[in-house]
Amino acid sequence: MNSISESDLSPASELLLTAALAGDEIQGTRWLLLGCEPSLAHELAVAMPTAGVCWAPTDVRDHVALRRAVERQNLTNMQADIDPVQPVEGNETFDAVVLQTPPERALARRWLVTARHALREGGTLLAAGANGEGIRSALADAEALFGSAGWSDYRRRHRVARYARP
Repeated sequence: MNSISESDLSPASELLLTAALAGDEIQGTRWLLLGCEPSLAHELAVAMPTAGVCWAPTDVRDHVALRRAVERQNLTNMQADIDPVQPVEGNETFDAVVLQTPPERALARRWLVTARHALREGGTLLAAGANGEGIRSALADAEALFGSAGWSDYRRRHRVARYARP
């Protein structure tokens, strides 16, 4: 990946972007992105210039491409070097966590627990993924941690759901 553009968004990322921008509290919000594509991180940072967007990269090539885009566009609200293994330090909290679920259930569960720990009380979790890559199991796990989804959508064999941290 040499550049970042909205056309690079996967169906799961499209659902997450739509859900994130539909929220009432998007401006000024601190966002943590886990498992998300760099194009989604970039689009959120551009769409929400007063929000803080923290992206935990999972691929070095994606990290390099996003860093270049951030520097080229002087996006001061994007932090692109969050540790994907330990994305939250101490008592750090976020207003929203965006999770693009991985196909591995164990990693999805780890990130869901991280999301619950990272979210402030009443904070929002947006989780999305492909039907063929375990999103139904991940959403069931999210429901066990957060309670029933407040909102969900389905498009092109992908699902997204919004949860609130109790």
